[in-house]
Amino acid sequence: RHGVMTVGQTMTGKSVLLKTLFTALNKGAEDTSTHYRHVVSYSLNPKSVSLGELYGEVNPITQEWHDGILSKLARNVVEEATAFPDEKRWLVFDGPVDTIWSENLNTVLDDNRMLCLVNGERIKMPGCASFIFEVQDLKVASPATVSRCGMVFLEPYYLDGGWRPAALSYIQRTQLEISTGWDTDCVVQHLEATMPMGLRYLRRDCKEWMPSVDVQVALSLLALLKSLLMVHFKTHDSVTKEAFSMMYVVAFTWSVGANIADTSRQRFDEFAKGLLRAVCKGIPENISLHDLSYDAATCQWVTWADLVPSWEYSESLNFFDIVIPTPETVCYCTLLQRVTAVKGNVLLSGPTGVGKSIMMQSFLFDTLKAGN
Repeated sequence: RHGVMTVGQTMTGKSVLLKTLFTALNKGAEDTSTHYRHVVSYSLNPKSVSLGELYGEVNPITQEWHDGILSKLARNVVEEATAFPDEKRWLVFDGPVDTIWSENLNTVLDDNRMLCLVNGERIKMPGCASFIFEVQDLKVASPATVSRCGMVFLEPYYLDGGWRPAALSYIQRTQLEISTGWDTDCVVQHLEATMPMGLRYLRRDCKEWMPSVDVQVALSLLALLKSLLMVHFKTHDSVTKEAFSMMYVVAFTWSVGANIADTSRQRFDEFAKGLLRAVCKGIPENISLHDLSYDAATCQWVTWADLVPSWEYSESLNFFDIVIPTPETVCYCTLLQRVTAVKGNVLLSGPTGVGKSIMMQSFLFDTLKAGN
């Protein structure tokens, strides 16, 4: 088959699988005595552009034809196949497969290998070209497209539970970056003591604002823990086990418990306190975990309300630029600062009108103003 789909959840290794195979084939092709062929790969996200930008379109004013990304790649592949007949060409589509754009590939994926454009032109794809799709699921793919492709299904179950390989890799990389204070054995022990039950409770008993995967939750925890340690070492030369455990509690709360709905927070708080006491004994009873923070200067628990700065009104401020600090704004801006400090990605979600834009603008303005 010259059409293959790698199907599976995000972060189950689809891209790594292709990169590994790509590297292995090119490595084998260096030895001329083997049957391996050199591979050239082109990757694109078909849902990031319009249908006209993907396949090409006729300008409605000038009536001139303009090639799209795929039609241009197809022409290049045909030319390169003539010049380098011993090389393979991969066209990798990393994105959802739906009938809006994939139906036009049906004639390419069958024995005709013909790409038909809307201007009536046909491009015959060479035998060295393969079409590879990286997708999460096939819910909106047509049977005509699916039946023309081979399937490679990747499950998180076969990755030692899904989150462990990625987490261990992140821990080992961080050990090389932070030679002091990052106790690999201690981090692994904390994860094994809390993450399996925490993720199970999250999936079974909590409502999330948006779907998440276990790997992403585990990596978010480690990124936040790493950032908290970096802040700690700005004022201290070492870290105690108690302080490390307190930072782990904060990281656990704002990774495993960051995406849960308000209606699930109280249940999660009661469960998480009982679970986290296995690694941290001094968690306050009468304060919610989402209201707690770790103060690196004193190595003590504080609440977000304790960290709210004083604010005075100034007549020179534009009304729409006024941001009055509250425990929530201090909490979310601090988390933004911690995650971006370790070059992590942030998704700030919520319904319309809750202040996402103004909070992000305030954070960026304060960060740029401070030179950070």
